[in-house]
Amino acid sequence: MTDRAGLRVQDLEMSTARLAVAPPASLAPPAMGRFERYLTFWVLLCIVLGVVVGQVFPALSQAVGRMEIARITSRSGCLSG
Repeated sequence: MTDRAGLRVQDLEMSTARLAVAPPASLAPPAMGRFERYLTFWVLLCIVLGVVVGQVFPALSQAVGRMEIARITSRSGCLSG
């Protein structure tokens, strides 16, 4: 059986079946690394360490808070990216 363009229905079915096949492994996205897999853990760890350092060494926290470049404090500069 053929359609208006003269293509056989079997040819169309075969071409659409090829599209459903998974891409080869070389095109597949790479597996997540250790850092990406545990990113939430690393963020929480940095937050906790920052709070602990601020509590144990308050002078260090205050010194970092006073640092500024072009009238922008280092904390604001880091947060704005």
